[in-house]
Amino acid sequence: EYVRVLVTDFDYIVDIYDYARCYILGEATVRAWDHSQVYSNRCNQAIIELYDHAYGHVGKGWVQARNSSQLWTASDAVLNGSVMCEAQHLALRQCNNT
Repeated sequence: EYVRVLVTDFDYIVDIYDYARCYILGEATVRAWDHSQVYSNRCNQAIIELYDHAYGHVGKGWVQARNSSQLWTASDAVLNGSVMCEAQHLALRQCNNT
């Protein structure tokens, strides 16, 4: 079962792991690892980084997805590695063989 994490305005990087489900409500930087999930639909200044099978649903903010992560986004994104991405109305930048 997922642990729910709420992140508001925060000056330091927040790392979430395993089966955490994180909701970003303010200006923050969140790194998601393993099978954790991140949701960001409120703040354009949010920064999200996805690693190692993490999932992101990012409507607002900036996102970088790596390794084998999965992403749904309506925001600008950078993809690196074998990332699965569904994108809407945005600029994607691919690095390596994504």
